[in-house]
Amino acid sequence: MTPVLVSGVFRSGTTLVGKMLSAHPHALVISDPCIYFFKAYRDHLFQCAGITDIVPSAPTSDWFDPPQHDALRRILDADFSEVMPTALKDRVRADIRNWKGDQHPNLIQQIEQVNGTTFADFFRALLRLMAQTYGMGHETVVGTKVSWCEEFLPAMSRAFPDMSFVLVQRDLRAVIASQNQREGPGKGKRPLLFYIRHWRKAYAFHHRFASMHPNRVMSLRYEDLVQQPASHADHLCTHLSLSPHPSMTEAKAFHDEGRNQQWQANSSFESAQASGFFTDSIDRWKTVLHPNEIQAVEALAGPELLASGYDLSGRYPPEVYLNDHTEPAFEDLASWLQEHAEAQYLRYPAGKKMEFAREALRLRMLNAIDSVDPAVIDRFFMDGAVHAHLHQLWTQNSSD
Repeated sequence: MTPVLVSGVFRSGTTLVGKMLSAHPHALVISDPCIYFFKAYRDHLFQCAGITDIVPSAPTSDWFDPPQHDALRRILDADFSEVMPTALKDRVRADIRNWKGDQHPNLIQQIEQVNGTTFADFFRALLRLMAQTYGMGHETVVGTKVSWCEEFLPAMSRAFPDMSFVLVQRDLRAVIASQNQREGPGKGKRPLLFYIRHWRKAYAFHHRFASMHPNRVMSLRYEDLVQQPASHADHLCTHLSLSPHPSMTEAKAFHDEGRNQQWQANSSFESAQASGFFTDSIDRWKTVLHPNEIQAVEALAGPELLASGYDLSGRYPPEVYLNDHTEPAFEDLASWLQEHAEAQYLRYPAGKKMEFAREALRLRMLNAIDSVDPAVIDRFFMDGAVHAHLHQLWTQNSSD
C-alpha cells in the first residue's frame, strides 16, 4: 500500500483532488481528520523548544517573522520519530471525535484503536484505520487530504519514505472570494493578511519541498485541473503508479466521506453542485472582491502570484493596503478565529498600520539581494532560494 498526502491552502481544490483519487477503484483519500495530529506534533516540538504559551486550538503558524522562529527549524528537521505522549494521543482522538464526528461518524466509532509508540506509529495507525473503515480491501494507494501542514512535509517524507505527495495551488484572489462567500460549516471571513501570509507560506514551502523531491511530488493548479480534468487525472495515475480510470472525472462517482452517498461539491458557487469540475469559478473573484481588496492582495502577494503563473491587474504600491475595504470588520470574522492572535490587529485602529509596516519591510527586502542578512530573509521568506527567485522575477517584471 502506497501512502499519499494531498495538501494545499484551504479552498484550493484539495477536496476535489481527493474525490478524484477516491473514485479510482484502487485508491482511497480521506479528508481532514489528520490536522489534529499535525497540531499535536507542533505543540510537542514547541514544548521541546521551551515555548510555553501554546494554544492547542490555534491554527498552524504562517511563519511570517514569528517570535518562535527557531522552532521552525525543529519542524523542518523533524521525522516524527519522537515518542508520542499519552496525553497527546488522547487529545488527538478527542479532537477527531469532537470536530469530525458529523463528517466521519464511522471513523470515530473506532478511533480508540489508533495508537502507537511514536508519532509516526500513530499516524500510520490512523491511515490503517481509515483504510479499514472506508476501503474495499483492494486499494493500492491510501492517504489523506489535509491543509495547514506545509511545514511538516519534510518530516512526512522522512517518516514515510514511500509516501507520494500531491500539492494543489489556486489563485489567492479566488481562494479569498470562495471562503468569504462560503455558507454552512466552515463559513466566516479571515483577515486579509491571514489569507495572504498563509498562501505565501504554502507557495514557499511547496516550492522548496518540490525542488527537493521532484520524483515524489506532483504539483498542480486548480485552474488547470478544472479546465483539463482528464489530462490531470492521467497525470495523477502516472504519479501514483495507477492505471487510468474514467471514473476519476465522473462527478457521479465522487462519494461523501461515508462513501454511501454522492458527494456534493463544497463550493460556495451554485454551479459546482452539478459537477465537480466547473470553470466559472476561475475568474469569479473579479466581481466578488472589492477593487481595493484586489489591489492590496496583488501588492502584497504579487511576486508569488506571478511566480505561480497568475496575471496581475496592475503594479500597486504596498500603501494600497491602508485603503478602506481591504480588511473585513472584526465581527465578520469566523467566530473560531476571533480569539486567536492572528485576528487581534483588526480590533484596534493602529493594528492595521503596524502590520503594514512589517509588510512594507518585506517588500523592501524583495528589492534587495546582497545587503540583507540571510537569517532575516528566512524570517520573511522562509527560504533564501525562494527570496532570490522572487527577487529576480519581481525586479524584472517592474522594468518590463
